[in-house]
Amino acid sequence: MRQKGIRYYIKIVVFALASFIFPALVSCERNMDMPVREPVHFREVIGQGTFAFNDLLSSLVSIYPNFNIKYGEQLKQLLRLLDTTGKVNSTAISYMTKDPNGNEIMASGIILRPLDRKSMGVLHFFPSAKIDKATTGSELMITFEGILSFFGYTVIVPDLIGYGVSSDREYPILFADNTGQVAYDMHLAAAEYFQSIGLPFPRKVTIGG
Repeated sequence: MRQKGIRYYIKIVVFALASFIFPALVSCERNMDMPVREPVHFREVIGQGTFAFNDLLSSLVSIYPNFNIKYGEQLKQLLRLLDTTGKVNSTAISYMTKDPNGNEIMASGIILRPLDRKSMGVLHFFPSAKIDKATTGSELMITFEGILSFFGYTVIVPDLIGYGVSSDREYPILFADNTGQVAYDMHLAAAEYFQSIGLPFPRKVTIGG
């Protein structure tokens, strides 16, 4: 499990480099049409913070202590090709979704966006499966799935059911359709949150994970 997790994070780093060099993700997409109404999914902000790239690396090493030993030098060589001086704002939100039985449940997730520059687009990353519930996005406020926020993208990472504010529940890992619904509702909640703070929310999204 630990080795799979490390390989997963390496793939994200490679994806970050690819999207930095090949700006295929950048587009002039129109923003979502959000009617002025009370939020349907978004409930409240449960945490906020500002982070540097080193905070992201520290978070990764805290979850996978052997990562720096095995892949530290490779990562340093890779990062020399990238500008890692930017900072990001991380916002944890709670929102309403449904469990596999169709019952309403409150879930959570984080939204990471670049500071002091315009976002180049929205990415929605599914989190890796985590054994330790204390290492989920809304608990740490910075997670490696959000690496591309340091390179100009807004990144949405749902905790999924069983983590964050719903950590008292079991993660329904076998219910793929429900996992998709929970992630989609997080996306809608993020759009409602952006509307509440007066920011546009792009219609187009790139999904990864």
